[in-house]
This record gives sequence, C-alpha cells and structure tokens, in this order.
Amino acid sequence: MAIDVGALLFKDILKMYSYPAAPFSGTILNDLVMFFLIPTIFIILVIYMAMGRLVAGHPGLRLLVGLGAYLFIIFGGYYGVFAALAGPYFIFLIFIMGLLYFFIEHFSKRPGSSSGGGFSSENRGNAGSSGNYQGLENLTKQDLNILLKEAGDVMRDPNTKDKGVALRHYMDIYLEAKRRGIQVSRDLQRAFEKLEVAK
Repeated sequence: MAIDVGALLFKDILKMYSYPAAPFSGTILNDLVMFFLIPTIFIILVIYMAMGRLVAGHPGLRLLVGLGAYLFIIFGGYYGVFAALAGPYFIFLIFIMGLLYFFIEHFSKRPGSSSGGGFSSENRGNAGSSGNYQGLENLTKQDLNILLKEAGDVMRDPNTKDKGVALRHYMDIYLEAKRRGIQVSRDLQRAFEKLEVAK
C-alpha cells in the first residue's frame, strides 16, 4: 500500500485539511517548499525574535521554550495560519525590504563606511593598540552602534583570551560614542572604564 506523503504531512501532522485542494499545487516538491519549508522558516524567525525578548540570556531555556512553541503551533492546529502569512511576509521581505535596502545603501555611500552599511576596512585597518580609527566624525549613530555591539560580542565571547587587549581596539569607538551621548551597555561601559583607568 502506497503512502501519500503529502496527505500524511499536511493533513495528519500539520492539520492543513484543505490539502490537496487550493492553495496547494498538487506537485509535492512545490508544496513542500511553499507550505512546509517557507512557513517553518517564518515560524522559526517569529519564535526566535519572541524568545530573544522573553528569555534573553538563557540559551538552553530559550531553545526549550522555542521548541515547545513550535510543537504547540503544529499540534494546536495553528500551522495553517502561519503558512498563510509566510508567503506575503517573504514577498515583503525580499522585494520591498531587500530592494529598498539595496537602493538606499547603493546610492548613499558615505565616507567612513562601506557600501554594506558597516565600517570600512580602510578605517579599521592598521589599528594600533587603541584602535586609531580615522574619520570617526563621519560615522553615523548606526555605524557606532554596530561597532559597539561587535565590541560587546568580543567581550562576552568565552574564547577571547585577553579581553583587555581585544577591547583596546574599540576604545576610540567607545570614546566617540560617549562624546555623542550614545548609550552603552553597563557591562561594556565598566570594561572600557577599567581600560581607561589602566592607561
């Protein structure tokens, strides 16, 4: 007896009882991509963003609650709602946000930043112990925040052997952010203040 994979997945597991009628195409590969893979990516994105706010700082708990939420969506019969939202969301993400971001970044190149929106390798290169960034006044608030987040990631990374040496590279960025009144996280601020005292 042959097993209908589409009926098993979409009807029995995901509780999408309209299968194989519209909006399904009847082609199993197309249906798997459009009604299983894309909605699953969408659900994971939604859960990941929600868990980032609800249980931030606890990766194990975050994974557990996220997995529970995913299973609840599937077995609670809510998968069809997310499947209906996923298509328009991806169209918006790709065509509206993607193209808009591309045109804004492509036509607004600023001195001191690369076309990718980050900090240019020219300014970052040949940095001494304190960073020696040039053109800091040309950086936007967004660029400074990206670099401060990078510094925070370096500081919190358990694989960073000498955090002081690693953070010195970002000292000029921190001082520029402080000069402009940009808020810095407390742990990062304390780490930079220790470095300033140690100078």
